[in-house]
Amino acid sequence: MGLVLCFGGIGGALGDPPAGTQTDTPASSASSDAQGSKPTGSFFSSLKQAFKQDIDHEVVRGHFDVGTPPDTHRYYCLVDPKTGKRETNGVGGQTVLRSDGMTGIKEGAVSFYSCTDAEQQGNLVTAGYVLSAGVSSKIAPTPPARKQAEAPAVKAASPGKIPPNGAVNELMARDLIGADGKEIRMLTVEYIGGGASLPHRHNAQVFVYVLDGSVRMQVQGSAPVTLGPGETFYEAPEDTHTVSANASQTKPARILVFMVKDKKAPVSTPVTPNGPP
Repeated sequence: MGLVLCFGGIGGALGDPPAGTQTDTPASSASSDAQGSKPTGSFFSSLKQAFKQDIDHEVVRGHFDVGTPPDTHRYYCLVDPKTGKRETNGVGGQTVLRSDGMTGIKEGAVSFYSCTDAEQQGNLVTAGYVLSAGVSSKIAPTPPARKQAEAPAVKAASPGKIPPNGAVNELMARDLIGADGKEIRMLTVEYIGGGASLPHRHNAQVFVYVLDGSVRMQVQGSAPVTLGPGETFYEAPEDTHTVSANASQTKPARILVFMVKDKKAPVSTPVTPNGPP
């Protein structure tokens, strides 16, 4: 599986719709709108989508931009042409014109940002993206915007601030021979400067190796540690991972993760830490 999970930006330039298409909303306008009301999302929905999405068969229904020039990033909202199911999170990557006239994506990277939020905020640009009549008829209407009392369940690590993020690329998923019902997952995680994950647990044995930069790690009940290249970290199945963050606010950091887990268990589960970590 080559799909990437992308939490922050994926490069410094906007992606373009396929040659021959036009959009009614200039990129600068879309970026301006996006920065004023950035679509929120969830690490866990992004992770789930990255592991399950069959990006090679899905088509683009629109895009939205996040950030301010020159650090503006474009994300595409995809739909399964067979079922009409809309993917939850925006996907970065390069657009390609399919033989059926619709637009596809290659080298996809799943972002944190919600397509539904972008659409409800009026930031989703659909002009220039062709959908066949059969696909259009299968897509469910956009749900109404949430009321203030129905805010997303994901909470910020500090008051009023959702932590910035990173990018996850799954390298391998294999059954563990000799251990029925067990599997291994291997992936890399790259945090942007200041990137962090919200508290979670994997219900798995997790082995971490720092490739580049420095990261801060902590599990519930243990002291936090700062690790550099070549250093390692371990999570037991019962551990709550309270801190997983880039130790630098400006430089990226990258880690290799090897995970042994039950095949039926989710890759990651959000949690609320019990008392002081």
